[in-house]
Amino acid sequence: MRKKKSDSPVKVSESTKERIRIAAAVSGRSQTNILDAAVDEYITSHADDFAIGLKRAGESLFEGHESQIAYAISLSSAR
Repeated sequence: MRKKKSDSPVKVSESTKERIRIAAAVSGRSQTNILDAAVDEYITSHADDFAIGLKRAGESLFEGHESQIAYAISLSSAR
C-alpha cells in the first residue's frame, strides 16, 4: 500500500536528521521510508503503553475530566 505524502515537514534535531540521512544512504532506502519504518516499529513496540494511555483517557472522559485531557494534549503537542 502506497502512503500519501504530507506537505508538513517533521521537525527533528540535526543529529537525528543526520542519522536518518546516513541510514537511508547505507540501506539504499529513502529518508521518508526510514522514518516511516521507525515510527511503525516504535508504535508496534509500545502498543501496551498506547493502550494504557487510551484507557486512562477514556476513563477520564467518562468521569468528566475533559479539561485535564485537553491540558495533557496541549502539553504533548507543545513538545
